Amino acid sequence: MTNRPKALIFKNIAILCQVVYAITAKKAMEGENGVTEFDLMFVRSAVSLFHALIVVKCVGVPIYGPELSENPHTRKMLLLRSCVGVIGFGSFVFAIARLPIGVINIIGSTKPFWSSILAYFVLGEAVYGLEIVFMVCSFGGILLIAIASLQNED
Repeated sequence: MTNRPKALIFKNIAILCQVVYAITAKKAMEGENGVTEFDLMFVRSAVSLFHALIVVKCVGVPIYGPELSENPHTRKMLLLRSCVGVIGFGSFVFAIARLPIGVINIIGSTKPFWSSILAYFVLGEAVYGLEIVFMVCSFGGILLIAIASLQNED
């Protein structure tokens, strides 16, 4: 954990890219001749696969990774991660087609809430009393903002 400033910069770049992706996807789906959610998912998946194969080839790493063939647990976790990623990405694209971008980003603000809950149950990380109070308050606030934003859209 020695390069936190760079990590913060890259995380902000990732967030900015996700917002730009959502806006361009929304624009691409507009009108009767717009692309569908499945078109977006296919193109992004194909580009990601092509990019990953080039990076793996340039770096010289085996496609499935060195320990993947040796460790069945790693293989299962990679498959689970991939399946969850497909469901998550599909849900994200589906939401882009049907919700305002602002509401999608507000709902995205619940990531720390869900991360803490899952980390507690899956990884056994500690969550303390005051953290739970603040998590419930922030989740409630995000929920109120999202509901108000949706009501203003109607």
